[in-house]
Amino acid sequence: VTVTYYPDRNVSLINTHLIAGAWGCKSETAKRRDYWHQAWKVLKQQVAREHDRGRNVIVTGDLNRPRSANRCNPAWDPTSLHRRAQIIGGHSIDYIFAVPAAGKRFALARDKQGNVRRGSIDIGIDSHDAFWVRGKFANKAKK
Repeated sequence: VTVTYYPDRNVSLINTHLIAGAWGCKSETAKRRDYWHQAWKVLKQQVAREHDRGRNVIVTGDLNRPRSANRCNPAWDPTSLHRRAQIIGGHSIDYIFAVPAAGKRFALARDKQGNVRRGSIDIGIDSHDAFWVRGKFANKAKK
């Protein structure tokens, strides 16, 4: 887990790469799942630590766990990362989460047609692209 804090924007950026093979049907999945759960716990703790400091948080990473269930990957909720987490980008096993600080929300940028401004860049490494999304942390609307 790598954390970078940008005080002028009150945003902590967190990036991670969890162990591969834990949620596939290959060998030694029990050991890999144990490692995966340990890493997930550390990631959750770091997100909570940054959020508890009053910071907005963006989390990116290759979690090596699909969003949807299959015979080797039981159903799970990736937003269990934090009670305020929402998935804002990524694809398959690659994720981008926003975790707004208290009193904030994450607003996705949209083009003139109303489409979310997001995409990917081919980085030429295995089957992964670098995913991106545009948006900003904004004050929650008052009721």
